Parts: sequence; structure tokens; C-alpha cells
Amino acid sequence: MRPRSPLSAVIALAALGSVACAGSAPEEQTPVTAPTTPAPAPVALRPGSFQPAFDIEITGEPPKQVAIAPSGEVIVATAKSLRVLSPRDGSVTRSAPACWPAGEHSLAFSSPKELVLLCSSSVLVFSWPELAAKKGELGSIGNGAIGPGRIALTERLNGGRVKVFALDGFRFVDWFDAPGGAEALAFSADGGGLAVAGSKGIYQREVARRQGKPIFATERGYSATLTFSPDARRVFAGMGSDLFEIDWKTGGALRSFEPKSGVNDIVYLTDDLVATTSYDGLALWSGKGGGTAPTVLDKNLKGSVAASPDGPLLCALADKRVACFRAPSARAAVREAPRFVELPLDAPPAEPPPPSRVPKPPSTTAPDGYTIAWRRFLSSAHWLGMAPDGKSLVVIGHGTLAVHGLEDGAVKKTAAICTGADDAFGFAKSDRFVVVCENKIQVFEWPSLAEKGVHDLGFDMNVGSIAGSKIAVDVEDTARIRVFSLEGKKLDDFETSAVIETIALSPDGSQLAFSPDGGGAEVRDLKKKTTRKLTKGGNGRGLSFSPDGKKLFGTFGEFQAVELDVATGGQQRAWSPPGFLFDSQYLASGDLVATGHRGLMFFSGPGGKAKAEVDWIDRMGVAALPDASVICGVSSFVGKGRESMDDEIVCFAKKP
Repeated sequence: MRPRSPLSAVIALAALGSVACAGSAPEEQTPVTAPTTPAPAPVALRPGSFQPAFDIEITGEPPKQVAIAPSGEVIVATAKSLRVLSPRDGSVTRSAPACWPAGEHSLAFSSPKELVLLCSSSVLVFSWPELAAKKGELGSIGNGAIGPGRIALTERLNGGRVKVFALDGFRFVDWFDAPGGAEALAFSADGGGLAVAGSKGIYQREVARRQGKPIFATERGYSATLTFSPDARRVFAGMGSDLFEIDWKTGGALRSFEPKSGVNDIVYLTDDLVATTSYDGLALWSGKGGGTAPTVLDKNLKGSVAASPDGPLLCALADKRVACFRAPSARAAVREAPRFVELPLDAPPAEPPPPSRVPKPPSTTAPDGYTIAWRRFLSSAHWLGMAPDGKSLVVIGHGTLAVHGLEDGAVKKTAAICTGADDAFGFAKSDRFVVVCENKIQVFEWPSLAEKGVHDLGFDMNVGSIAGSKIAVDVEDTARIRVFSLEGKKLDDFETSAVIETIALSPDGSQLAFSPDGGGAEVRDLKKKTTRKLTKGGNGRGLSFSPDGKKLFGTFGEFQAVELDVATGGQQRAWSPPGFLFDSQYLASGDLVATGHRGLMFFSGPGGKAKAEVDWIDRMGVAALPDASVICGVSSFVGKGRESMDDEIVCFAKKP
């Protein structure tokens, strides 16, 4: 959820005085034997300078990241390969096997001879231009940054701990805990500065000295992206719906712009000109900021963006497109190569467990009238749901489907499934379980878990829902939803007003509720193919239909949970929960059980204030029997003496 709250103050960019270089040696005079023509002065890059260079479709896996080589060649990373494109026409000149990129800014040059790709569980360093790869196994990677001869990484399940490695031998040189976590990271051109954006603002790290401090405070650190100016004096940040520039030394705000939506990626072209991608497309920003409108080059380019070192070539990604723009008449000034800041040679201080991993006694609290029936550790829990017969719990881990007995949690059966950064799971009907990930639909027979079909989607998705013999998914980074049958047949394909935050199918599969970014809640009749708006604003979270499909529950706006009449859009009940929701489920009584970042909670009665019953059930996922006799959730708790970050599946049983 990205609230629309740009920085209230419009900040003027202070004029930078010119600096004279003292003590430089006089230029050596060469006898002139023929008339010479002086080199033309650099022509400033301007938003209007850029013209289309090429626009091609990437076949096979969709493009995830883009980078531009010093030679001007364009490199695209997909889930399985690197492809090098000609800067003239986009034709593929060579390729190499690769892996799934880990987040934004996961493909970049660490030197003119080395191209680095941060993957979900490893790091690949390619020699350039040969593309010979060496691999470093550095654990599960969440976010990262690539600098000269170095990388910075966070762990997927512990995003607040940042580690810095030298690429030479993957030597571990630094670690620190970033206040508010690490949503985005960026190195300065000399590698000495590391900027980290989190929920509390921007944190400054001096890598060589192993020292850091917060330099810019804000509460909008979600959906963050960062980039350094070419002179390494400034940082441009997109945080939430804010887009602003700060001084790297002091943290002082320099200029601020007002984008219509949150920024996905960002890159400097010159010290003044910045390119961003967002739901509104590829845009160029320049000048002093304020309400100045950007120059939009392509409204459909919403993914990774990259610029050539000298600025005139700019490329960005869409669903399956790579489009590049060139400023043919512009030449950026030649910059002096920065002197790289050397990394420490000694080992960093001993690394303690991250704060979230400090062993602690197991929590034993339970909802009123319940007791803990059983608890089981799992390395990563993505989803859980009750089996149709009410006798077992289905739990999705990393690449594994496990069936647990509801009485004692014992594992009865397992099956291998696909894995990916975005996925969806659920029972399409009583004898079919569906998994969606890695651009495909897997259909399993229940309860045998025999695979009954695999269908290619042909695109990436972010959110999905499965019910009533239907599968609904969004198309990643677009305002589009597609609905499929269990046989992989496309049943519906429609555009929405904005990128989708969450979707939910009704139990019988006849209706689809969804929440566009900032657009409230809408419901589509899948038979009539008509759409109605239920609420005008707010990003919906934790959407769920009542068993009869006549009511819709979710949170909208600032922590307001409401139950809506699907036919009229009228509000039936309203509660004030302690925080935003992850998932919710209707019970047979008409009450609801839900999980959110403040724990497990119930919504009952006519409305009012809701409280967290169990604050340590803090992960996504909730499953309950219709009569609420058993309720299960997921905790990020780490048991005493455990060294790794585990999730814990916990089931509560109602007392007799």
C-alpha cells in the first residue's frame, strides 16, 4: 500500500559554484603544422533530446533487469539467461546462462571488465565481454547493491542486516544493522559510500571506516529505490510516493518532485537530469522540482531502467519489452574516473545474531478460550490453508507442499512444487489443488498430490487467487487481470485503473474482487464481464468473500476494516484494527479471523475497535475450520538455540 503523501515543502536546489583547480601544470604546447579544429563543447542532455533507438520483444522468459555496458551494448537479465543486445537495433549478439535476479539494481558493472548479477541465492560475476562466469554462494539474498569491486546484500528473511563483500574471492568485509530495515541500497561511484533506505529514512554508511549514521528521516521507506549522482555528492530517492534529492554529506534536502505514483526504479543521466519508471511509465525529471511535470517517454515502461555512463543512451523494461532511447545530438562532458575507496583488509568484527534472531523463550499466549495444539518449525512458510475434509493443514514452504495432520501437526505427505518470488496457492475445488509460480500453473489431484497438469502463463504475476475452479492473476507491473480455467484456458482478460494490490475470488468463482493502487475496491462479475466500484479510495488489503459471496471484507484507508455489501457497496460493519492486514477468512458464524503486522485478530459483532489476540503470529497466512474450533497462523519467532531464521506454524484449538 503506497499512500499518496508527497513531501509538503517544495525545496529549491541551491546553485553550485564553480570550483577552480589550483596548481595544475600548464598544458604542453605542440607545434602546429596544419589548421586544427577544436573539439566541440559538450551539449547538455535535456528531456527533449531523447529519441527512440529501438523497441523489441524478448522471447521466452520476461526481462527482469537491464544494464548498459561501457561499449554501449545493452544487457538484459531474465530468470534464466543474460542476453547482450546491439545498441543499434536491439538484436541479440550473444547470451549466457544466468539465474533469477534478486530485486532491483541486481545487474550492474562493478568495473569495465566485470558484470555482476545478484541472484536469489548466489552471485554471478561475468567477465566482459566474454561472459565467463564465476559463482559465489552467499546465502539467501533479498536486496542488494553493486559497486566498484564490491557488493552489499541483505538476507531475504532478515532485511535489516546488511553485509558487504569484496568481489575478489567474495571476501566478507563489513556488516551492520540498518535502522528501519533495508528496502533499497546504492553505492557511490567511488564505492566509499553506501546509502540504505528503510522505514525510518536514509542511512549513510562509510564502508572503509565501518561507520554509519542516519542522515534523512522519513516514515515513507517502503517501495524505496535509490541512486547516486555521477559526482557522488547527492542521492536521489523514491520512497513511497515521494521523489526527492538530498545532499550526501549533510542529508539536507535539495529538491523534491511530485510523481503521481510510487517510483519503481531510478537512475541519474546527468547531475541534473534523472530518469524514473513507475506506473506512469518512463519519465525524465529536471530543474528545481516542485510541481514541474516530467517528460514521459513511454507510459508502458514500468520496470528496470539503466543509462549509459555518458548519458545519451537510456533503456527500460516493460512486460516483455526492452525499449531504448538515444540523444543523438548530445554529448555529456567526459568525467574523470573516480579514485576508488579501498576496502578494509582486516576481518570485520564478529557478527552477532541479527536482532530478530536473538534466542528467546517460546511465546505461549493464545486467544481467549484457546490453547496451543501444536507448533512446527519451517524454513519459510508462504501459505497455509485447511483441506476440504477439515482433517489436515496444507502448508507451502520453499519449493515444497506439505500436508500436516490437524491433530498433532505430523507431516503426512509432501510434493515438490515450483518456487518464485511471487506466487499463489489454493483449492480450486475439493479434489484439485493449484500452485501458480514461475509463469506457470500446476494442478494437483487431492489428496493423492498427483500432478494433473502444467500450463504456461507466458507472463509474470504479482498476486493471485484460486477458487471455484478458476485461477485469477494479475500481469506483473501492469493494470491487467487474467482469469483461467483449470485446463489453462483464458476465461477473462481485462484492464483496471491501476496496478493491482490484491485480488480475491468468491468461493463459487463467479465474482472477482480486486483493489487497484489507490483505487479502493471493485468487483467483477465473471459471467457478465461487468465491473462495479464498491469504494472510492484506499488500497484494499486482506480481501475475502463471505461463504455465500454476498459480502466482502478488507482494510481500506488508514487502518479501517470494513464489511461491504457486494450488491450495493453499502457498508455493513466497520472496525478499527491495530494495523494493516495480511489475510482474512470468514467463519460460519459470520465473524472473521485475520492476521496482520500486529498479530492474529478477530472481527466480530457490529463493529468497533479490534485488538490483536496473539501479537507473535505476525506472518502472512491464516487458516481456520468453519466452526473456529482450530485456527492456524505463522510466526517469525526463533526458538531458543536456533541459529537460522525460521517460520513457525502454530495451531490453536478451542478449549472444551
